[in-house]
Amino acid sequence: MQQQTFDTLTRVIECAHCGAPLAGSEQTQVRCVYCGAPNQVEIRPRDAVKTLTPGQQIARLSALKAQFDHPVPGHVYDMDVAPPRLRDLNVHNHMASAEYAALWGRLRAQPGPRDIEDQRSLTWVALRAASTLSETGRPREARAKLETALDLVEDSGLRHLLRCELALCAIRAGEALAARGWLSECDPYAEVLELDSAFRMANARLALLERKPQQALEQVGSVAGEVPLDASYEQHAKGIRAHAAELMGHAPVALSEAELKLLRNEQLAPGARMQLVKQQLRKARASRANSNSALFVVLTTLLRAPWWALLLALLSTAGGCMTGTGPVGGTTSHLLCPGVCAGCTGPYTHFHYSRNDSDVYDVVCDNPRHEPSRLSKGEALSYALSHREQHLPGGGWTLIGVAFFAYLPLALLLSFLRSVTVRWRMRRRAAEFQRQIGEFERELTALGGNPQADEVIPRFQPRRALVGLVLILLPILLMGGCLGVNLGLRLG
Repeated sequence: MQQQTFDTLTRVIECAHCGAPLAGSEQTQVRCVYCGAPNQVEIRPRDAVKTLTPGQQIARLSALKAQFDHPVPGHVYDMDVAPPRLRDLNVHNHMASAEYAALWGRLRAQPGPRDIEDQRSLTWVALRAASTLSETGRPREARAKLETALDLVEDSGLRHLLRCELALCAIRAGEALAARGWLSECDPYAEVLELDSAFRMANARLALLERKPQQALEQVGSVAGEVPLDASYEQHAKGIRAHAAELMGHAPVALSEAELKLLRNEQLAPGARMQLVKQQLRKARASRANSNSALFVVLTTLLRAPWWALLLALLSTAGGCMTGTGPVGGTTSHLLCPGVCAGCTGPYTHFHYSRNDSDVYDVVCDNPRHEPSRLSKGEALSYALSHREQHLPGGGWTLIGVAFFAYLPLALLLSFLRSVTVRWRMRRRAAEFQRQIGEFERELTALGGNPQADEVIPRFQPRRALVGLVLILLPILLMGGCLGVNLGLRLG
């Protein structure tokens, strides 16, 4: 039988001279096949596994729940962020494998003994580097990195995290027996939430590999919060729950596009992943089609313009009320006021007062004697209250409607320029869209889907067209109706 990559009966560590992975039994000397240097393979560190009484187990679970309710970030086992001693090196969670390798070599070369923070830094880099190596199809190198880190750190909690990751790597490689071997060396009764969560995740993934979905859910809970898990593991747990649901024959769980990368890397929830890939494929094909379509410019221009005009109308009306001029610099007063009453003219005069515990906003036109605009504040208000015939019907609402149609041509121009710019950028990304389409088609085929199915080919959709038509007409009809009621009937 072919030896498994993560078999615990042998050791895989990095060459102390060139960093290449090499395998050997414990307490033997192995010569590197790459550089020829001799390496001593030591006994793999093992920590004593404790047992708990029922009372101690209850106390442990209670402590984990308290940590879940009141997390303490930034401690030595928090691997979600870079350790303090690495922050000055401008490291982050998404570096390339070469960057991790350089950082790993630098940390490994430091002479011992290493304090807890140095061990924490080594563990963090080993975990990140191994994850990157696994994603790029180099499981043997990932194991060598993690198992070498086991030799370099002395803290049992950090070693626990490394063993849990080794178990996960074995699970990704489909090696259930090896995963059980690594988990047997972990602490099943960890008292720190991050350590317990790492152990639970590995056990849940092993249960999925062995097609035991109910056991997987017992580890991570059927819903978020049912089992205390560190927040950094929750997205992974969500993928595990989705995969378990599919194994139990349930419909694929709806997941977000942001979760697609994790599902891919962990090979979880193929049904949910297929739905996401279909969405991505349809979107990429639509983007490619829109980049070559003049209709895209027309439709997006019409969809945006009325709402941009409404926004401009609201802003200009608010500004006009504060300055006392009205929207569009008050120029509309010379068009509207002559229809309000015989002899009425601009400018507008704005009044705000209370009547029967209600706020009232009135807009009043001038008479031929320029009243009330040239009266004092108190006289102007008294005049306005006694000359209702000079009030603009609808007040501020009418001004918003007038401003809407005044700014609509400008909004159409701005929206058109925006649509042209977006289409130009999309055309520059044509090669990228084509590459994405190819990747999504291959992934969909691998998942058992059909890249030529109607559901992944963008077509005219009457329902979406109706929604778009409503979005175009809604502000126009609202503002037109406002003017029709307030001005059309009065002036007619």
